[in-house]
Amino acid sequence: MATTKVDVNLISATGTASSSTFLRGDSSWNAPAAAGMTFISSTDISSAATFNFTAVDASSYDAYCMHVMNLIPATDDVHFWMRTSTDGGSSYDDGNDEYFWGGVLGDGDDGSEHVAAAYGGRIHLSGATENTANRIGSSAGEDGCSGVIWIHGPHLTKATGITWLMSCETADGTHIGNAGGAFRRSAADVDAFQLLFSSGNIESGTVTVYGLANA
Repeated sequence: MATTKVDVNLISATGTASSSTFLRGDSSWNAPAAAGMTFISSTDISSAATFNFTAVDASSYDAYCMHVMNLIPATDDVHFWMRTSTDGGSSYDDGNDEYFWGGVLGDGDDGSEHVAAAYGGRIHLSGATENTANRIGSSAGEDGCSGVIWIHGPHLTKATGITWLMSCETADGTHIGNAGGAFRRSAADVDAFQLLFSSGNIESGTVTVYGLANA
């Protein structure tokens, strides 16, 4: 039987082999390029006034994704807000026309839909500014707010875009779903983000943050 000789010459490969490198066709060892979503942090909140994310790193990430899991307010009947900072979290922007936001809300009880949009000093992640049907409950057994918030290119000196998908249980026990988008209207390098309720502390919940690698 004829045999075929196959030469595998790894000795002449350049670079250093390790569990984090791969061998290219040109016989060099290389680390794979960073890509996709990278875990940054996970925070279990217990009786905190706000959740502040200040680990914005323009050298590593182009965008951020916050996974909000069962954020429950300590005070009943409150709105769920978001604000941004341009000074690393020393202060958060809350001027009258700092943000523009809009969203579509679906009522899980009667299937109705509502559209809301506004300018203001915060982004309303739970929906309309004055509508009592959009206020979050804190009673025992209620589930608070859960969802995903995307922050797009905050390091760019442009109006930072924010989008979200959120589901919440209101103070009257209604389940609502909310999809929305917002801009921080002034062009700036945004370097911190804050989640909070319109009154009182965050009683409990978890926020996990991922970064979209820019390599």
